Amino acid sequence: MYFPDWVYDQVSKENDIELEISMEKERKLEKKMIIVALWCIQMRPSDRPSMSGVIEMLEGEVESLQLPPKPFLFPQDTEAEDFRDTTNSAWSSVLSGNPLESNPLLSLDKNKVN
Repeated sequence: MYFPDWVYDQVSKENDIELEISMEKERKLEKKMIIVALWCIQMRPSDRPSMSGVIEMLEGEVESLQLPPKPFLFPQDTEAEDFRDTTNSAWSSVLSGNPLESNPLLSLDKNKVN
């Protein structure tokens, strides 16, 4: 089982994760850290919080935090397809002998090349 998936299910169902924490204050801190961690492992970088956002979440109240979208082991199929298409075209251009000209992943700024 994918650990972040299990953690997400436990938090979304408001189940306590057994870490032998006895004080309510520590339980709230535990939940806050788990929610922030789930935000930080989002597959799309644009869905992840900035460091200042992480600090705000950690300094704020746990009740004000929202769960992020459920994490996936792999990006969603459409994103995987887009990546696969880009990767295939990248390899095609490498194999054809024109990797720098036809591959956006490997292209160089011509003004910076001596």
